[in-house]
Amino acid sequence: MTIRIYDLAALEDDRLFSPYCWRTKLALAHKGLAFESIPWRFTDKAALEPTGFKTVPVIVDGERTVGDSWKIALYLVVLMTAFNFFSHGTQDLYPTFLREQHKFDTHTIGTLTAIM
Repeated sequence: MTIRIYDLAALEDDRLFSPYCWRTKLALAHKGLAFESIPWRFTDKAALEPTGFKTVPVIVDGERTVGDSWKIALYLVVLMTAFNFFSHGTQDLYPTFLREQHKFDTHTIGTLTAIM
């Protein structure tokens, strides 16, 4: 699912000028997360009403809505930590499990890890 970010825009939609929104988009790009930028203007307060925030940046990630660039950065750190814990952590533990619990040799561990 793509994360949506409300981004401060000028009269033209392609003129996005908030450094706080830039900070958030850089963090999203650094984490490798797909996002969709939604242009927002100061005069368009109604567009942000469903989020519960009055200023940008605001991200909407499924059912979660987070505002303020520092809180968004913290949310992304926690989100990516969870991703890494549930994916890479298990991949790193699997060879150790095979070596310690089943006493497999290095070649067998490598083969089983590649297959799994």
